[in-house]
Amino acid sequence: MVKSNKCKSFKGYVFAGSLILLFLVTLAMTTNVFARCQDSREFNCTVTETCSGEIVDIYEECFNLCINDDSASLSSGHFYFTLKFLNSKNLLGTDIYYPVGGCSVNFKGRSMIVDYIPLIGATGCKYHFQCTPCDGCCSG
Repeated sequence: MVKSNKCKSFKGYVFAGSLILLFLVTLAMTTNVFARCQDSREFNCTVTETCSGEIVDIYEECFNLCINDDSASLSSGHFYFTLKFLNSKNLLGTDIYYPVGGCSVNFKGRSMIVDYIPLIGATGCKYHFQCTPCDGCCSG
């Protein structure tokens, strides 16, 4: 009798262990599927700010591009754009902080060109970003 109870107890542990293992594997798989960003890229950009036809400022800024299906986001310390793909090389969107205005993104090979015109305040300023890909440049 005692031997039979030990066998049932062992089978219960094996069954419980199998369920836990199945749960962990399923959790690991769904974490990859529901990842926050499906395709993340980093770019080092030269930003040229032009107001009323004159260059006001030129500076370097690091941008993160996050692509999810047919939409994307482009962000840095000063800008955050939500974008939609027009085709494989062109995106259009707006700045989430100042949604009046527009942003266009064009890919040329591995490089990226961004043009942004904010309409808040009607300053007549526009921003042109000339970007090249980089690995790990935004995390430093």
